[in-house]
Amino acid sequence: ASKVFEVKSDLVETDKVFVIELEVPGVEREDIKIEVESSVLTIRGERKSSLAQAVPPQQQQVQGPPAAAPEASATRYRGLFARQYTLPPNLDPATITARLANGVLTVTVPKPERSQAQKIAVPIS
Repeated sequence: ASKVFEVKSDLVETDKVFVIELEVPGVEREDIKIEVESSVLTIRGERKSSLAQAVPPQQQQVQGPPAAAPEASATRYRGLFARQYTLPPNLDPATITARLANGVLTVTVPKPERSQAQKIAVPIS
């Protein structure tokens, strides 16, 4: 089972957008999922271990009795992560954009247009 860890993130609000930045170094684009359901934005993903892939094939045991596991030290977080953000009502999820660059995932959420308040005289019958 994969461990769950919390990614560091920032949320900035301007007049027109919310910008969410998550630090996800070592996470591949295909290992990140962004979904919106019932006004909740969920960002989840997985940072996979690269240690198993780093062992050259000639050092991998092919036959014979099981070898003792090599000693290793791992201090980097790996496993699953998830963050959720409550969005304003009337938001169009199709307007959300995301970009992954230099280990930072940036999600931009445009705010919905505010409807102008209308003053209406209601006749009394």
